[in-house]
Amino acid sequence: SLDQISNVVCTVIDAAELCRSVHASPLWRRGAADAFGMLSDYIGSLNADENLYRSLMRFVFLESDGGPEKDGDVLEGLPPAYRRMAHAMRREFERDGIHLSYDRREEARETNNAIVGLESLFSNNITEKTKYYDVVGKENADEIERIVPPSVLGKLVRHPALHRTATHPAAPSVTLSTDPLLTNTLLAHVHSPSLRREIYLESHTSLPENLPVLDSLVKLRHVHSADLLGYPSYAHRVLTDRMAGSPENVRGFLNRMEERCRGVYRMEMETVLNAKRYVEGGGFAGVS
Repeated sequence: SLDQISNVVCTVIDAAELCRSVHASPLWRRGAADAFGMLSDYIGSLNADENLYRSLMRFVFLESDGGPEKDGDVLEGLPPAYRRMAHAMRREFERDGIHLSYDRREEARETNNAIVGLESLFSNNITEKTKYYDVVGKENADEIERIVPPSVLGKLVRHPALHRTATHPAAPSVTLSTDPLLTNTLLAHVHSPSLRREIYLESHTSLPENLPVLDSLVKLRHVHSADLLGYPSYAHRVLTDRMAGSPENVRGFLNRMEERCRGVYRMEMETVLNAKRYVEGGGFAGVS
């Protein structure tokens, strides 16, 4: 029955997570985020339920309260999938702090709820907010106006297409946004490499509204994983039941992949640079 409860809850929460991340309607995304938060809290309360943990340990692992662990006939008599499920449930209970006092478990659960809220806010900011930035210089302004007329740019950005800014009072500038249609159009048609680079970097850096959210997420994840649950870090906790197992294994895997792919990377980057030299002329340094 616990497996069935877990399956039903996870099926719904996975659908809610997908909806809050990709649905076109802000109303649906907010509703899915609320549902995801409620279900996360419910799962957290199940993982902190001492009675469920004791029942699992007593009737499956045959461990009495305060007694030694002893896998018995019950566990050995279960099908392989059920045995794996039992071990996974035990690890999840212990990973989420079932060993803590009631007050500490509640504090961990409330902290996790705050983390879920920040994660939803971070995702909502990406989908609902737009980043604006100024590209300075007459040549850049003329280049952008050649591709996107001011009348069209004004509708996309909702700012004057060409204006003088307080930070650069002597230089004309164009206010752009990270709207995907505008960004992809400019990246495809702008001739200047430096302007393309600027547009690309601006469109791939964080929204200003998400910087404090990210700071809070880092702090709360450390408080939850290290200060409350006793792990060396958030990464150690997340990886305890994953294939990688530890941050050290992840780092080693990435280093080995980088070493194995380095030759192919250099070859493909040189091909791209040759295409760039052919189209734009001039010399570009090779790949180091």
